[in-house]
Amino acid sequence: MQRAFSLQPEEHKQVQALETEQRNLLAQLGQMSLEKKRITKRLPQIEEAQRGLVRTVVQRVGVEVFNAARIDGANLLLDIPDAPLAPPAPPDGKPNGSAALEN
Repeated sequence: MQRAFSLQPEEHKQVQALETEQRNLLAQLGQMSLEKKRITKRLPQIEEAQRGLVRTVVQRVGVEVFNAARIDGANLLLDIPDAPLAPPAPPDGKPNGSAALEN
C-alpha cells in the first residue's frame, strides 16, 4: 500500500531548488563532456604541429644527424651524437693491407 503526503510549501521549494540545481549540473556536465572530446581531438593536432615546427627549425639550421630535438623557450635544443673516432693510421702511414700487397 502506498500513501501520499503533501509537502509543506517550504519543503516543496527545497525540492524544486534541488531539482533545478541537479538539472543545471547535468547540463554543465554535458557541456564539459563535449569540451573534453573537442580538446582530446585537438591535442594530437597541436602535438603534430609542434613536431613539424621542430623539423622545420632543424632543417633551417642545417643539422642532419641528431638523436633528439625540442624547442625550449626561444631555443632549439638538439642532442647530437659524438663524432665517431677516425681509425688510427698504421705506423707506416699506408692504409691497412697495402703493406702486404707490396711484399
